[in-house]
Amino acid sequence: LAYHALKKAVEKSKAKAGSIVVIKSKTGEVLAIADVPSYNPNNRRDYSPERSRNRAATDTFEPGSTIKPFSALEALESGKYTMDTVVDTLDGQLNVDGYIIKEHGKKYGRIPLSEIIKKSSNVGIARVAMSLPPNDLFSVLRRFGFGASTFSGFPGEVGGRLVAPDVWKDANVAALSFGYGIATTTLQLAQAYNVLASHGVKHPTSLLALNEVVPEGEEVFNHDNVDALMSALHEVVTASGTGRRARVDGYLVAGKTGTAYIAGSKGYDEHARHYMASFVGMLPYPDPELVIAVVIRDPVNGHYGGQIAAPVFAKVASGIMRFMED
Repeated sequence: LAYHALKKAVEKSKAKAGSIVVIKSKTGEVLAIADVPSYNPNNRRDYSPERSRNRAATDTFEPGSTIKPFSALEALESGKYTMDTVVDTLDGQLNVDGYIIKEHGKKYGRIPLSEIIKKSSNVGIARVAMSLPPNDLFSVLRRFGFGASTFSGFPGEVGGRLVAPDVWKDANVAALSFGYGIATTTLQLAQAYNVLASHGVKHPTSLLALNEVVPEGEEVFNHDNVDALMSALHEVVTASGTGRRARVDGYLVAGKTGTAYIAGSKGYDEHARHYMASFVGMLPYPDPELVIAVVIRDPVNGHYGGQIAAPVFAKVASGIMRFMED
């Protein structure tokens, strides 16, 4: 189910590649992991290194706005913010060390932290992150598992990249708050969202069925703060949120969209139109059983995560929930 939904989306958007990971939130078990392009091991004529690698565990990318919830959780953990704390997003632009941070053609004015997540405000989340010590953001991201292998045991799995904060400037903090300057895999991203789905508990990620022996998770975040954030992530998947195409009939969903430029030889060229489109969702909200991460590389027909990746989540989630109920 995961493979065919992903394959159809990659073909429809004329993307170069895509990955999807489905995790059982209560245990950390990977229920599905799929990549496109792929190959049939029974037909060696289709084989190539390009088609055979497990991109979800070996290919890194800058995740863009799917990082914003973790930046918001840093703010909640600091005790200086709640989801109702109002932040001035100015006129939709922010100059940091000579770099201009922009919204996606919109101006939000003064909005609460919950709306920063719902509307996916770059300026808002950057101002929040810059108001807090850089070490705090680094610590939060490390606790979610970024910059380290998930220890799933998959051969060739990479740990991504998260640079230590002693070399950060304000521009690094701002960019990191909305998903640039960090490299992750689809598997890592799914594991991180599983911490949210598990109310702040981090479970080891397993590619093997655990049956009756389920390792005890580690509580890495305050569950009240995580649940407050989850409420905002549920609003993302409402009619007025960026992830509305991820809605699933009969179930409440929480999640976050992501759209990131792919860096080229000239840096982040918005005219080059190369993007990573992603969506990570959890259902049923408020006590999820599934976490599904969808990442699509360099689509041509459309490029927003809410436009391309979110419908893949909805199709896969709907099918799996029906299967689990049966």
